[in-house]
Amino acid sequence: MKIKLIINPEAGRKKTEKVIPAIKEILRDKKLDFDIDVTRRPGEAIHLSQNAAKNNFPIIVAIGGDGTVNEVVNGMIDSESALGVIPLGFGNDFAKGMGIPFKLQEACFALSDGVIKHIDIGKINNRYFVSGLGIGFDAWVAWESRKIRQFFPSRWVYLYTAIKGLFRCKPTLVNINLIDRRWDKKVLLVAVGNGRSCGGGFLLTPEAQFDDGLMDVCIVEGVSKLRLFIHFPKALKGTHIRLPYVTTLKTERLTIDSSSLLLAHADGEILEDRFYQIEILPRKLRVIIPNIQGRSPRYLAKDL
Repeated sequence: MKIKLIINPEAGRKKTEKVIPAIKEILRDKKLDFDIDVTRRPGEAIHLSQNAAKNNFPIIVAIGGDGTVNEVVNGMIDSESALGVIPLGFGNDFAKGMGIPFKLQEACFALSDGVIKHIDIGKINNRYFVSGLGIGFDAWVAWESRKIRQFFPSRWVYLYTAIKGLFRCKPTLVNINLIDRRWDKKVLLVAVGNGRSCGGGFLLTPEAQFDDGLMDVCIVEGVSKLRLFIHFPKALKGTHIRLPYVTTLKTERLTIDSSSLLLAHADGEILEDRFYQIEILPRKLRVIIPNIQGRSPRYLAKDL
């Protein structure tokens, strides 16, 4: 069985490029047959993954961060291929949520000894996402953090940028349409989670599950900057959802629109539009995760 490796050499401050020889050695020791594609520009992983799926690679592996995973998934959607991940990026929220090891050797071993889990994925307009998306403040942080991420550890980059954003971002009037209700309100952010964390560990949707057929939505209304600053650390633990100006809910779909352009991110990839249609697609993606529950090691195992 041959697997496709799609490598982003820029991920993790170019850490990925340095460990390619080690990845090759580990996979050869595991007697895996693999083929490698290396991305050279943003968005290329989508096309590489799409071609790999068309060529019937049973496993397509994203080697990089959440952005690389997002591109690979957008290329392989609707195929029979399974997603593998070797997390070497900046935030790696998807790998954390799926229990994929961060140690290189263990992550590689999961490709041969792991099992398949079917998970939901989200869709925002014509883009798919696996972990989550943010509109407003959350998106601004994702966009701004790109400017300084090469200088600091991931948590500190997002923390610094988020604190900076508290004093720069202003609430925006948006229309939020759910299946059974409509809101018109000024919000600082709308976070939609398929997984629990974003931004390298911020638990904006702490109760989200990858396989429940629902999206978790966190809406933070516009309040004073002082109040935001005081309560900001709660987002690191997920306890912010108890605050009176925070609304959380679960839904299968929603739309968000505004008279002005809304900055958004999907797994950290930046979008900008006035209208977003968001939905969850249940059990749409197959992901290889470590075999930690006593199952026989095998490729393409039965559902968890």
